[in-house]
Amino acid sequence: MGWNAGGFGIMSFPDAGALQAWQAAVVSHADWDDWIQELRFGLTETFCVRDRLAFFAEMHDPRSYNMYLIAIDGNHVELVFDAGEDGFREDAGDIAALLRSASRYGAVGRFYFLGTAGAEGDFVYQLDLDDRASTLTELSDPMDIDAVYGGHEYQAFFARLLDMLEAGNPAISR
Repeated sequence: MGWNAGGFGIMSFPDAGALQAWQAAVVSHADWDDWIQELRFGLTETFCVRDRLAFFAEMHDPRSYNMYLIAIDGNHVELVFDAGEDGFREDAGDIAALLRSASRYGAVGRFYFLGTAGAEGDFVYQLDLDDRASTLTELSDPMDIDAVYGGHEYQAFFARLLDMLEAGNPAISR
C-alpha cells in the first residue's frame, strides 16, 4: 500500500511588480545545492516560473486526487499540494524550487512538505523564505513534527484538501 505527501504554505510579495518579475523569472532546481531527501529531485534544465505554474495548474485534478493548487491572490501565493508517493517524489522538488526562487523578488513566507495519508509524521521539511534567501530544514525533533501536524495551518490545509476532493467528486460527502 502506498502513501501520500504534499505541502502547504503562503508567501507574500512586497508589491505586484515583484510578483510579476518572479512569474517571468527563469530558474533551475540546480540554483540551490542544499536540497534534502525527496526535494533533491527536480528538473535539470531551466524553466520559466510562469510556465511551471501553468504546468502544475494542469496537474491539479481533485477527481483523481492530484492536488496541485498554487493560487495567486493579490500579492500572496498559497500552496495546497498533495499527491501519491510517486507524484510527490516527481514534483515536490520542482515545486520547492519554484517557491524558493520567489525570495529573490522579496517574497517572505513558510512552506511545509510532509507526509500525509499513510505517511503522517514520517517526515516534515520546512522551507522559509525571507526577502533575500531561502532556508530548507528537515525537522527531526518529534515535538516539532507533532507541532506541525497539530497546528492550525495543517488543519486548514487538510480541510482545504477535503473540500477540493468533495468538490471534484460529488459522491463523496463528509
